[in-house]
Amino acid sequence: RNALAEARTWLPQAAQPLPKSDPFAHVLLELQFIVALRSADTDRSAEILEQSKLLNSIRQNPVLSARWSFFSLTMSFQKNDFKKVIRATNDHSMLLLKNKGWLINLKMLELLAIYRLKDADWLYYKIESFRKMLGTPGWKQQRISQIVSLLKAHVAGKGLSGSEIENKI
Repeated sequence: RNALAEARTWLPQAAQPLPKSDPFAHVLLELQFIVALRSADTDRSAEILEQSKLLNSIRQNPVLSARWSFFSLTMSFQKNDFKKVIRATNDHSMLLLKNKGWLINLKMLELLAIYRLKDADWLYYKIESFRKMLGTPGWKQQRISQIVSLLKAHVAGKGLSGSEIENKI
């Protein structure tokens, strides 16, 4: 069996004994959400998002709250509500600024949404802004910079094949 199928079986069993006030309940809920999202189970993902709103540990922690807002945005992205994703990325950027990994996730989701809207000029501008953000002190993300270069090449119409992309990364 694959790991995703095993996680789908194991996670509900692990969640049963935990009370809603358990300080680690949000971690288990996050794992459940990721499994549902990767399984393309949108109904279960939406159900988990609703459950997350009931946990005090998420509601009372601004970073966790922003993270779950990001998860909600991934659902909006899956539903092709790209304009909602783009508007919300600006609202959540400051909350996630302390955690650079999550900020990168948010910015990448924004770039994907703009890409899906097929607005090459705006995408190029946002990619360049993203590149500049990564160029500031404290951002040593060579792989992310390579991804930005590939996005720019695609926007410029150079269309790279999968093997060419893998070779560059």
